[in-house]
Amino acid sequence: MTGTGAPVILIKRSQTSLLLNALKAATVDCELNNTQLVFVACSSPLKLSLNGIPTFKQNDQPMPTHWNSEFPKAWFWPRPILKLLFTTLVLVSFGHSSLQQKWEIIQSNKEKFTECMDRVSARISTITVVAGLLLSCVVALITTPPPETTILDYNQRGPYLCLWVAFGILLGGIIVGSTDIHVLFTCSPRWMQQTLMATRMRLLFALIFFAYPFFAIGCATLVCVFGLLVACWLSDDRIVQVACVFLLLAPASLVLPFVLTQLDSSVISAFAAI
Repeated sequence: MTGTGAPVILIKRSQTSLLLNALKAATVDCELNNTQLVFVACSSPLKLSLNGIPTFKQNDQPMPTHWNSEFPKAWFWPRPILKLLFTTLVLVSFGHSSLQQKWEIIQSNKEKFTECMDRVSARISTITVVAGLLLSCVVALITTPPPETTILDYNQRGPYLCLWVAFGILLGGIIVGSTDIHVLFTCSPRWMQQTLMATRMRLLFALIFFAYPFFAIGCATLVCVFGLLVACWLSDDRIVQVACVFLLLAPASLVLPFVLTQLDSSVISAFAAI
C-alpha cells in the first residue's frame, strides 16, 4: 500500500505486454522503474486470471435486489406465481432463467456485453421473420376465397374472425420486435443498468417488451389454428374432420418436452409449489 492508501501492484517487465488490453479498461496511474512496473491507485478492482496476469473489471457489485425473482413485499400465496411469471419473462427475453448471468456480463467488458446483445437481437430477428411469414399466410387466407367450400370453408364468420385477430396480433408483434432490435443495437451497459432496468417497474416493462414478439406469435398461431380447426369441423368431408385432429396433435405433443428442456430445477420447483 502507498502512503495515500492506494494499492500498489508489482509486475515484472516481461509481463507488461500482456497488460495492454487490461489498461484499456481502467484508468491507472503508473510508475516505471528499472526492474518493475508499478501500478498505483487503480480505479477498477483487479482479478487474477489463470496465468497470474491481472485483468481489470469495471465493478464487482452484487446484483440489485429488484433483478431477483423473489417478491418479498407481496402476499405469501401469490409469491410462487409471481416468481414463475418473472422467470418465464426472463427465460423468453434472454434465454436464461435468471438475470445473474446478464448482470455478470454487464459488469464485464463491453465486448462480452455487445456479443450478448447481438445474440438476443438475432433471436428477436428470427422471431420477427417467422411472424412475417405467418402474417403473409394469414393475409393469403383472408383475401383468397376457398377453392372448394364443401371441403374447407374458412370464410365463415367464426374462422374468418379468428384469421383477422391473428393478423392484428402478428402485425403488433412485428412492430414491437423491430423496436426491440433497435433498442438492443443502441443499448450500452450503463444505460441498461441505470435506465432501462433501474427499478422493478422498469425491469418488468423491459422484460414484457422483449418477450412480446414471442408471445404474439404464440397467441396468433393458436388463434389461427383454432379458426382453421373450426372450419375443418364444420366441413362436410369426414376425412377433413378427422385428419385435422391428428395434424394438430403432432406439433402440440412436442410443447411439453420443449418446455421441460428449457427450465432448470428451481423453476420446476416453483411451478410445483403453486
